[in-house]
Amino acid sequence: MISLMTNSPIAVDSDDHIHPDGVHLDNNMDYVFVDNVEKHFDKKIKMLDLGCAGGELVCRMHERGHTSVGLEGSDHCLNYNGVGEKPRGYENWQKYGNKILFTCDVTKDFQLLEDGSTVTFNLITCFDVIEHFYEHQLDNFFRNVQKHLDKDGIFVASIALFDLVKSQGVNWHKCVESKEWWDNKTSQYFDPITYPFGITNRGQSLHSDREFVFAGKLK
Repeated sequence: MISLMTNSPIAVDSDDHIHPDGVHLDNNMDYVFVDNVEKHFDKKIKMLDLGCAGGELVCRMHERGHTSVGLEGSDHCLNYNGVGEKPRGYENWQKYGNKILFTCDVTKDFQLLEDGSTVTFNLITCFDVIEHFYEHQLDNFFRNVQKHLDKDGIFVASIALFDLVKSQGVNWHKCVESKEWWDNKTSQYFDPITYPFGITNRGQSLHSDREFVFAGKLK
């Protein structure tokens, strides 16, 4: 059984926790992406999804026999108070919360453990999350990814390149930079590779000016 060790179980200062629109609504699942992942690895894998929101990807991968873990900065789904519409991932968190779905500020130090040792994963995913961090938080976040990525594992991420201001007047995207900037930043920590999982919902922005899609391995 995998367990989480952290001194920051909630991203308390994050607008995504204070105004949890994203975690309330985001419970996406792309079966074409999952099929492509399974074809690529051709074995049961260990997968970590950072910023997992409603947890749909994590739960379905788990039910297909993979070791799958999700970390989310807000406890909105886990501790829904019954007021208003249920979060879309409510059932996932009620079934799998603190089992394979955990809350954690992924920009702070954390460690996933199995039998007392740090778990490393064949695949770490982080979709539409990294732009929500401030620039000064990025280095520690990428170090956390490095620490949990298997020596032959793959890290994939999609990063929005635009501001996102909603009704509360909050810009959810704290770090809005160019593709060239993100290419330089991610390459400080990982060796880039060709995105291996096809042009699906999780890779459709490879040719878009609105999103940077990254795939890489440990240096």
